[in-house]
Amino acid sequence: MRLLRLAMTPLLAAGVLVAVPSDGSAKGACPPAPDEPTVAFRPREASPEIIERLPRAEIQRIARRDPGIRTRGGHVNGLTQAEFALKISGSVTAVRLPQGGFCVYPGRLEVEYGYPTTRVYLPREYGADGMECAREAVREHELTHVRFNQETLERHGPRIEEAARRAVDEVSAGIVARSVDAGGRRIYERVASVAGKAVKAMERERNALHAGIDTADSYRQTTARCAQW
Repeated sequence: MRLLRLAMTPLLAAGVLVAVPSDGSAKGACPPAPDEPTVAFRPREASPEIIERLPRAEIQRIARRDPGIRTRGGHVNGLTQAEFALKISGSVTAVRLPQGGFCVYPGRLEVEYGYPTTRVYLPREYGADGMECAREAVREHELTHVRFNQETLERHGPRIEEAARRAVDEVSAGIVARSVDAGGRRIYERVASVAGKAVKAMERERNALHAGIDTADSYRQTTARCAQW
């Protein structure tokens, strides 16, 4: 059983104001950007934290009180919680326009994406004598969920990065805005929107893999491996 979340963090744009253009740029048009934008990427794949100190009843409560997980009834023998984060941060540059407002350009951006936190819960009851089979069966099942997260991230990571680069290219000619902050927000929204579509494609593949092993038949096969639960 697994639980997945998506967190997206806004761009915190530190504006760098450069000289007023001397060519009297037409209203709504931006002069060439002062500098070429740069984009750095930081994939995140933290090792899973294996938690075996909680009783099965508490793990069941964790699963039950989160609306993002369907427990399909019955007991929860193990749980994987993972949070996918897409964080876009960095700076912008800006040119004050003679007619008012600013042209705002992407500057140095950093896109961090992946799973900064993954927790795998195994009931402490499985640490008792005679429960080794149950512990190993559940541990194997939950780590399969972790592997699905890692493998789909590896496959889709280059696509997420390419989408982010494409979005930065789209706004590199400048955004006309009433303030530097407003322009920075629009740059963030565009990059987040385009990269977010690539993330959604990854999530569809990943979720299908998870659903393939979170079935009644799969649970019956796992339970049949061990005499004691």
